[in-house]
Amino acid sequence: MTSVETYNYKVVRQFSIMTIIWGLVGMSVGVLIASQLAWPVMNFDIPWLTFGRLRPLHTNAVIFAFGGCSLFACSYYVVQHTCHVKLAFPALAAFTFWGWQAVIVLAAITLPMGITSSKEYAELEWPIDILITLVWVSYAIVFFGTIMRRRVSHIYVANWFFGAFIITVAVLHIFNSAAIPVSLWKSYSAYAGVQDAGRKGLHQRSSGIRSVVRHLMQKYFTEGEVLGEPAGVGVRIPNWVESVAAKSSCKVAATSRLAQHCRHQSCPLEDQELDQTRGEEARGRCWSQAHRTRVPQGRDFVAQDRGKRRTQKCPDVAWPVQG
Repeated sequence: MTSVETYNYKVVRQFSIMTIIWGLVGMSVGVLIASQLAWPVMNFDIPWLTFGRLRPLHTNAVIFAFGGCSLFACSYYVVQHTCHVKLAFPALAAFTFWGWQAVIVLAAITLPMGITSSKEYAELEWPIDILITLVWVSYAIVFFGTIMRRRVSHIYVANWFFGAFIITVAVLHIFNSAAIPVSLWKSYSAYAGVQDAGRKGLHQRSSGIRSVVRHLMQKYFTEGEVLGEPAGVGVRIPNWVESVAAKSSCKVAATSRLAQHCRHQSCPLEDQELDQTRGEEARGRCWSQAHRTRVPQGRDFVAQDRGKRRTQKCPDVAWPVQG
């Protein structure tokens, strides 16, 4: 019998399950500390349950546990389907799951105990930072190794965004978390003053990258209705990308037409307003037509089947629409 290679859904399933679990945990902690602002007695006179101890736990659980696990699951699923290969280095992929869960558990233990580096969104002390670095480097090896083994020449836009996100977060984490250890659970930042604050600010902004990349790449992948196709063939350009491109093209055409009209004729204010109104209507029609534009499915992801295309006119711009 010939062996059939299947995608590695185990690690995807594990990260997906933990996304739900850590989301419930993180948001429950958020509800508790929000209640403490109205009813301070909700800390039950326990030092480990005070707002100052639990607030870092809430942010880390939502951003890194909930958001991080969802990004791992999403990227591992997408890169396999779009590259038509199984995840590279399965053992290393399993290490990313268990290592990331270890990071989250250590954070859940140390933060309520007050063990923190005092940097917002980067409170974890240096031993946990080292573990995060090892997991993230392993993540990059698995992801980029899978892309290098791909069976198609095209690299999907989703994978470019995932790759940029992996590299950006790695650089920000390494530089922002640089510290001088003085004991097992205590360290001081390698920077001082404004330099330290600037690096911390960059790291804070990078936290938003996770949610942006997650929603954007899920849209890129699911817009093509690929989830029902095991081979991952037929990922299409999203409608909103096509709409923006079509709207921009039509706006340039309408502006050019208006400029030519003003050069050759007297152009009173009412004529300009009328022309602008017509241009808006034309752009609206072109925008709706753009939703019907698709990249053909199949192995050739870039070239259009020119023999089956027809051309539909926007104002002074020909926009291709697949029949």
